[in-house]
Amino acid sequence: MQKVIRSWLSLFTLLSCTGVMAAASKEATEEPLLTLGWVEHAHLIEPNYPLKAKLDTGAKTSSLDARIIKAFRQYGKRWVRFAVQNPKTGEETILVRERVRTIGIVQHEGESEVRPTVNIEICLAGQHRDIEVSLVDRENFTYPLLLGRRALKHIAIVHPGETFMSDQSCENVTEETKSSPKPSSKESPGEEDDKEQTIDETEAAGENEKSGNAEERSDKQLDNPA
Repeated sequence: MQKVIRSWLSLFTLLSCTGVMAAASKEATEEPLLTLGWVEHAHLIEPNYPLKAKLDTGAKTSSLDARIIKAFRQYGKRWVRFAVQNPKTGEETILVRERVRTIGIVQHEGESEVRPTVNIEICLAGQHRDIEVSLVDRENFTYPLLLGRRALKHIAIVHPGETFMSDQSCENVTEETKSSPKPSSKESPGEEDDKEQTIDETEAAGENEKSGNAEERSDKQLDNPA
């Protein structure tokens, strides 16, 4: 009987040590989180231009300023064609991305809107990331890119009292080559309008809608750093 008990104790000790070693190995391989300000410089990989991003832990999903948003179907998949605008030059570039899902956003005033989401590549604090963003006209916002909790959870902790804390550069960032087929940025034969609006998730808005409120006015005061 004592041999059986000793055998079980040895097995329990071995399993406990294995679990501790596995947890320690996982912690060692994970990169430590950065500490960033609530506004930081970012870089949109395509079409390759810099922009300022608001890091908002009050929002779950990130959002990107986009115009002329059109959903369609082609190659048996759902796509979104949209225009992004260079904040410095005002030049617009048409992009096409596969639609990830459709979400409902509940605004502070109680109204809701439906937005498609796509994956885009950005560089933040020297780190290249593929993130999900909802597409919406952010003309009334100070910053064209908002990064929410989903995008930030593996990147950074946000310091609410600081801005532009990162000293890592995103210069010379180039777009990686994609092998999967993607429709042209111009309309092509075979496209069908995708009018389906199945809402996969409903979220609360992460920031105020109007640029005239106190929060947005304070944002504009921080818009001077290059």
